[in-house]
Amino acid sequence: MKYLVLIILFLNEFAWVDGLAQQNPETLRKEFDNYSKHTLQEKIFIHTDRASYFTGETIWLKVYYRDASYNNPLSLSNVGYIEILDNQNKPVIQTKISLTEKGNGNGAIYLPVSLNSGNYVLRAYTNWMKNFSSDLFFQQPITIINPFTKLGLKPVNTDPQYDLQFLPEGGNLVNGITSVVGFRLVDKNGKGQNLKGAILTESNDTVVTFKPLVFGLGKFKFTPSSNHTYKAVLVGANSKTSTFSFPEIKKFGYVVRVKDTLTGKISISVKMTSEIPVENPTVYCAIQSQQTLKYCEQQFLVNGQREFLIDKKILSEGISHVTIFDSNLNPVCERLYYKDVTENLDITASLNQFKFTPRKKVEINIQSLVKSVPVAESDLSIAVYKTDSTETDQQKIQSYLYLTSELKGRIESPDYYIENTSDPKRAEAIDNLLLTHGWSRYHWSDIRTKPVINYVPEAGGHIINALLIDKFSGEKAKDVTAFLSTPGKNFKFYLSKSDANGKLFFETQDFFGAHELVIQTNTLYDSTYKVELTSPFSSQKSNFFTTPFNIDETLKNSIEQRSLDMQVQNVFYEKENEMIQEKTLDSISFFGSADEKYRLDDYTRFPTMEEVMREYVPGVMVRKQKGKFHFLTINTVGKTLFRNDPLVLLDGVPVFDVDKIMAFDPRKVKFLDVVSKKYYFGTSSFDGVVSYRTYKGDLGGFQPDPKSLIVNYEGMQQQREFFSPKYETTQQRESRIPDTRNLLYWSPSISTINGSGHVEFYTSDIIGKYKIVIQGITNDGQAGSSITTFEVSDKLNY
Repeated sequence: MKYLVLIILFLNEFAWVDGLAQQNPETLRKEFDNYSKHTLQEKIFIHTDRASYFTGETIWLKVYYRDASYNNPLSLSNVGYIEILDNQNKPVIQTKISLTEKGNGNGAIYLPVSLNSGNYVLRAYTNWMKNFSSDLFFQQPITIINPFTKLGLKPVNTDPQYDLQFLPEGGNLVNGITSVVGFRLVDKNGKGQNLKGAILTESNDTVVTFKPLVFGLGKFKFTPSSNHTYKAVLVGANSKTSTFSFPEIKKFGYVVRVKDTLTGKISISVKMTSEIPVENPTVYCAIQSQQTLKYCEQQFLVNGQREFLIDKKILSEGISHVTIFDSNLNPVCERLYYKDVTENLDITASLNQFKFTPRKKVEINIQSLVKSVPVAESDLSIAVYKTDSTETDQQKIQSYLYLTSELKGRIESPDYYIENTSDPKRAEAIDNLLLTHGWSRYHWSDIRTKPVINYVPEAGGHIINALLIDKFSGEKAKDVTAFLSTPGKNFKFYLSKSDANGKLFFETQDFFGAHELVIQTNTLYDSTYKVELTSPFSSQKSNFFTTPFNIDETLKNSIEQRSLDMQVQNVFYEKENEMIQEKTLDSISFFGSADEKYRLDDYTRFPTMEEVMREYVPGVMVRKQKGKFHFLTINTVGKTLFRNDPLVLLDGVPVFDVDKIMAFDPRKVKFLDVVSKKYYFGTSSFDGVVSYRTYKGDLGGFQPDPKSLIVNYEGMQQQREFFSPKYETTQQRESRIPDTRNLLYWSPSISTINGSGHVEFYTSDIIGKYKIVIQGITNDGQAGSSITTFEVSDKLNY
C-alpha cells in the first residue's frame, strides 16, 4: 500500500505544463522531464526453454523484469501477466506469475491438446504497463504443433507472394528535396526477400533501382517531383513483375537526414520548403533515450536548411529517438539512432566433454564476465534441449533489451544486429532496420498532456478488480464497502470501498493457486448491489505480426517421433512432472493473534451454537432484540461492552445475519477465535471479531447469502519443479523405464559466486544434437547469452 499511496499523492501533486509560456528548448526539456518523472517505464523479457512446442508439453519460462531506462531490477510490480494469443489475437491461455524484489520470476504453462496447430504470440506485461501502448509489452512468436489432429502438411514449393513497403527517412517525401527512402520486402510469411526493383514515373521512366542489403531491408536516395506520379515495380521469380504503390509527395514540408561522421559525431541535417517564405525560420532538435532528454537545441534555417552536430558521447547506448520541431514546437520529423553497447555480459559454458552416451552425467561450468572481469552477481537461466527440424529461433536478451524492444513489429534475425560486430554490412543493416521499423516509445501529444493513469502498480500483491452495480438502477455504486473472502483452513479476507466509477480493488498478498472467491456487500445495509468480476488481463490487441502456419511434408517423420517421445515421457513420469514447490505462507489470520482462542473439541460439545456461545465464550455476550440474535463483544481495552455486532466470519466469509450463524451446527466447527477490541481494517472498523473455522475449511455446508458473487479464480502460479532424473547407480542406469526427454534440463535461476556457477544433469535415451542456451543479466543492466552444443550417441567415437 505504501507504493500506491505515494504514487497517488505524487500524481495529485503533479503540476503539469498546461501551455507553452515561451517557445525555446527549455520548454521542450521541461515538458519531457515532467512526463518521464510520472510515467516510469517497465520492460519485461522472457526466456523460454525453447520456441517450438507440442501440445502435451510444458513451456518453462523465466521472467526478467527491469527498468526500461537502465535495465536495472525493479520492485514496483509484484505480478507479471502472461498470455498466449492465437492468430486472431484471442488469448488461448492466461496466467499470472509472481515477481520478486530482485526483478525476476518463473513459471510453467502446460499446453493442452485442445489447442490447434499454429503460430502464436507469447506476450507479457504488468498492471502498470497497461497504462501505455501494448507495443511496449514483451511479445515473442512461438509455434505449437498438435500431433493428435490432422496437421495439413503442405508441399515445400508454393507460389510466392510479396509485400513491399516504403518508409521515407523522417516520415516525409517533399518536392525537390533529396531524401533517403527505406524499404522492406517480405514474403507472405514475413521473411525478407532478396529481389530487384525499380521506381518508375507515370510514363514508365526508371528513376532509381533498388535491392535489399539483408533480410529484405534496404534504402536508396530519391529526389521526388510533385509533377510526377510514381510506382514501384518488383521483379520476382521467373522474371514475373509486381507493381506496388509509392508514398505521397508533399509540396511543402520538412526532411531530415541522420548519419555518422568521421569525427565521432552525429550529423542531423534538416531541410524545408514552405508555401509562405519565412526568413530564417526556427527549428528545434531533441534527442531522448533511457527516458531522459539527452539533447535539445534551437537553430535557424539558412536557405531552408541546417545541420546539427551532436557528440555521440552524450547519448546512451542502444536506441535514441530524434525529433525535429518547427518554430511552433510541433513535431515534424522523427528518426531513430542506434549507439553500440560496449559492456555486454559475456557468458561462457564449459562442458566436461562434447559427446555422451545415454544416461550419462553432463557437467557445465558457467562463467559470467563483463570486460573480462568476473561479475559478482548475475541473474542467469539455462535450457538444454534436443534440436530437430521443428525448432524455431528465440531471441536473445541483449538484442531485445538494447534494440528490438524499442522497435515496432516483428524483426527477422534480431540477434544479427547485436552480435556480428565484424560484419562490414552490419552498420548499414542497423540503419535500414531503424528506417523500416522506426517507432517512437513517446508521442509528444501524450507528453504535453497530463497522463491518464488507470492502472496502479501491484507493489504489494495481485489486485483483484470488480465492479459494483445497483441491480435496480444499473448505475455504478460509489463509496460502498465490499468484502472478498477465500474460504479455507488458511482463509484470506479483504476489503475495498468502491470509487466514483463503482470500481473495487482488492489488494491481495501471497495469493497463489486456485481459489473460490466470495464477494459481497453487507446485505443488512447494502442489499441492492451486485458484483461483477473484472479481468485483470489487458484488453489491448496485439500488433505483433504472426506468420501463417505452414509445415511441409518433409517434417512428418520428425513430428511423429517427437510426439511419441512426449507421450511416453508423460505416461511414465506423470507424477514427477506435476511436482509443485511447497511455498511457506503466513498462516496467521489477518487480524493477528486472537484475544480468546477455543478448540471446541476440548470442551463439552453442545448441540446448538447458542449454548456454545453462552457457556464458554465469556468475551461475547449473546442478546436478542426484536426476535433476532446479536453478538456484543466485551471491549477489553475500556472494560465496556461494544454496542454493535462484531465482524462475524465462517472460514473467512462474513456472516452479517447472526441468526444464520446461530443456526449453524457447532459440531462442524473446530476453532473459534475472538478479538475483544476495536479492530481497524483499511478504512473500516469493527467492534471486535468472532471467527469460526470448520474442520475442512469448506464452510461445512453453510450457504453464503444468495446476493454474493461466488466464482473460481486463479491467483499467481504455484511454481512447478522441473524433473530431471539421476543415474548415479548401476541399478538406475539399467532401469527398464524409458527416458524419452527432449528437454534435458531447465533452471530459471543459476547460483553464481564471483562470476562462476555449476550445473549438472543426465542425458536421456534419445540420441541426437543438443543445445545449451544460457541467458542472463547483471544488477547493473549488462545482458548476455551463450549457446553451446553437444551430442548424445550410442557409441563414442573420438
